[in-house]
Amino acid sequence: MSNRLKRIYGKLVKEEQPDTVALCNSKNRVEWVPLLSCGQEDKNLGIVDGGFWGIKISSCLIILDSESSYLYVLKLLKITMDQIESELKNLSSKYGLAERDYLEFPFVEIIRFAFRNEQNDYWLNLAFRWLDSLENRFQKELVVELFNLENNKNISQKMRHMAKKRRINNSMCSKEIL
Repeated sequence: MSNRLKRIYGKLVKEEQPDTVALCNSKNRVEWVPLLSCGQEDKNLGIVDGGFWGIKISSCLIILDSESSYLYVLKLLKITMDQIESELKNLSSKYGLAERDYLEFPFVEIIRFAFRNEQNDYWLNLAFRWLDSLENRFQKELVVELFNLENNKNISQKMRHMAKKRRINNSMCSKEIL
């Protein structure tokens, strides 16, 4: 993902002055362009010069470059994917980006984090809502997580059934393509 995001970042800095911010738990500083709001703060989610999404927490930045880092954007699941895609499309238009560049947003990674780390029905339901909004080609990336959820006795039976239903539906879609 980072090479395309580096290209997108290059286009953004032609239009916007990047901010310099310290990385959390580090003395290093990075440049980034804040684009979206996550939670209560205004424009605290954006693209870092290294080609990753980042979220500003208080006065420092967390780069979304590892599975554990997605904990900080889990609250985005409360927003519909359509709302986020709409904002991303508007930003793509504003900055003259290619029509499909908004798909560089880490939708799959956020869902994957929820499926692997959450046992709470609330967050899993929100992740399933996002999963249902994903295109089939992206849903296929989450088949393993669905299988693991289906067999996880630490989550409710309702969630296990939801995972099984979606995994089976996704498998049928795969067979049709073959």
